[in-house]
Amino acid sequence: MVDFDPIEYNLKNEERRLLDYLPPVVRQVLDFQQINAAIEPEIRLAWQALSRVQGNQFLAEADAAGLGVWERELGLYPKAGDSLAVRRARILAAWLRKPPYTLRWLREWLDGLGGPEGHSEAVDGYTLNVQLDYDLLPEPNKLVQELLALLLSIRPANLLVQIEAQAAADLPAYAGAAVCGFAIEDGAVAELF
Repeated sequence: MVDFDPIEYNLKNEERRLLDYLPPVVRQVLDFQQINAAIEPEIRLAWQALSRVQGNQFLAEADAAGLGVWERELGLYPKAGDSLAVRRARILAAWLRKPPYTLRWLREWLDGLGGPEGHSEAVDGYTLNVQLDYDLLPEPNKLVQELLALLLSIRPANLLVQIEAQAAADLPAYAGAAVCGFAIEDGAVAELF
């Protein structure tokens, strides 16, 4: 006899029917066919809700409602027009934040956002220079602003933060902070190259 797991069967099989769970003799009875046909939509909704809850437990698979739960837990507020990728990155950044940080911690944290080759960091005197690869970030304009706000909240008081996002094609045109919408505030400079 083969072991049968109904939960695994239901998660794998989208075309599942309650009638398939009944013994073959009972499947032929019209009453059971009608009862199962009436219950089928409710059970299908329950299985969909179960798979949604299971998916929302993991940040990489969460939908908008699941990301909302993560944001409420961490005290974050989504901004109008944010995509799911930006919201995930913001949640991941807040989840991994643990002040005070070291330069090694900052590198590891940025590895989680854009990969190990998407950034470089250096400290020059009292200035932290962070260079990001514009092409490797999801929605880089928003993420640079979020990164600046995050670094300002956890940086030492005597450290100036400078963030530069560079595109792969080194264009001679420069966009200043006012054009890109990045503000120079509280010891921080953000520029887009």
